[in-house]
Amino acid sequence: MSAVQPARAQEAATARLSPWRFELTPYGWFAGLGGTLHTPLRRFPERNIDADFGSIVGDISGIPIMGTAEVRYGRFGVVADLVHLALEQGVDTRDVLFQGGHGRVNTTIGTVVGLFRIVEAPKQNLDVGAGTRIWSVSTKLSLNPGLLPGVIQKDSMTWADPLLAARYHVGLSERFGLTAYGDIGGFGAGSILTWQAFGSLDYRATESLVLRAGWRYLSVDKKRGDFRLDLGFNGPFIAATFRF
Repeated sequence: MSAVQPARAQEAATARLSPWRFELTPYGWFAGLGGTLHTPLRRFPERNIDADFGSIVGDISGIPIMGTAEVRYGRFGVVADLVHLALEQGVDTRDVLFQGGHGRVNTTIGTVVGLFRIVEAPKQNLDVGAGTRIWSVSTKLSLNPGLLPGVIQKDSMTWADPLLAARYHVGLSERFGLTAYGDIGGFGAGSILTWQAFGSLDYRATESLVLRAGWRYLSVDKKRGDFRLDLGFNGPFIAATFRF
């Protein structure tokens, strides 16, 4: 305890000198995927997706990119989050009309939210704000020739959703705390609806490093013509926050 108190006093003194705060959080999100994908392809118009992380880890193509950055000035803050994931999977066509094939989905999700701290107490704080989530989703379905000629079907969409967001943190002890975050948006402006929620147990290893473990869910329901994407990403995550 004696070593922690001087460190916290030094941090408080630094805060008085500079109101700026920066955080960088790389993380690993072991998410499963569930929902439906409806495409204009008549022979395979809709595909149900239900896979946990263990079953899709072998389908990951390339290196996933996941990370969050935050900058704060006093009670004001801006949080940016980026997730990029590519999945590729074989398609069972029963080798009649087509001799197999494969499907690929590339998903990039970028979220930027401005926050204002309406509650700031020694052991808890509450931020509320608004922002946007930008989606870029591209799909490619390739079917090998069988009785019918081969087919390659591509589609892509990019759109932005307005968001309302809130984040709450409570300290349980000198080292441990809990964080909860949620946002909701779309409202028909981009997606029909998108929402996200996560909670984490936080451990302050040092004044500059916080380790986190928790659960995250992200949902999107988007329709454009004959293309509809109704998916949920769901699973645990681990993260390390570096404070500057």
